[in-house]
Amino acid sequence: MTKLYLAYGSNLDKRGMRVRCPTARPLKKTIMLTNARLVFRGVADVELCRGSKVPCGLWTINDQDERNLDRYEGVSGGMYSKYWLPITHAGRKRKALIYMMNSRGIYPPSQYYVDVIRKGYRDFGLDEKILDEAVERSFDKEIDDQVTERRQRQKRDSKQRQLVSMPDKVWQRHLKDVARQHIDKFIGDFVITEDDIIEEARCLGFDALINVKGVSDQQAADIAAEIAQEYE
Repeated sequence: MTKLYLAYGSNLDKRGMRVRCPTARPLKKTIMLTNARLVFRGVADVELCRGSKVPCGLWTINDQDERNLDRYEGVSGGMYSKYWLPITHAGRKRKALIYMMNSRGIYPPSQYYVDVIRKGYRDFGLDEKILDEAVERSFDKEIDDQVTERRQRQKRDSKQRQLVSMPDKVWQRHLKDVARQHIDKFIGDFVITEDDIIEEARCLGFDALINVKGVSDQQAADIAAEIAQEYE
């Protein structure tokens, strides 16, 4: 029996699906899930989010493909659950299989895993901005037991050990937080006039950032000067 399957993560990658589900066939049509958002809990998931959208690739699968997907998604171990969503395909109302995670933690994926999904996005012609935004949000970590266990398993796989690179926007935000925390901690230790407070904040911010690996003197100076203006 032929069924429809919605992929939003690693199963967008056509080469990987040929290995896991040899009889599955990709369809040219893509489906946009509305009021849903792509997130990473170490691996990909979708969650309800009003106003957001998640692009999905559409596959035809048979019973054996479904069993293979169940194993790959860890259904029997409680990692993912199966749902059948109503969609319109070829002018008919159909139901399509989708897998959603049972955990709620947020954690960055491995670089290898993101690269696989990115191949799939290109296979189906999907907007990679949505993938990049999900990676960025994954650094707002909310760790639970399942995320921790999943990350430990990934570390045992040489392909999965390296986490995805922190996006520059996230890195800049992190550096600013480092500077603010250092300034807030020590600025009260000095007797300074109102005219001196910005300069003192700048110096404290620079002191904090100059010791961060990968941060140049100029970058530390620029960020410290920007953050110091908040203390005016």
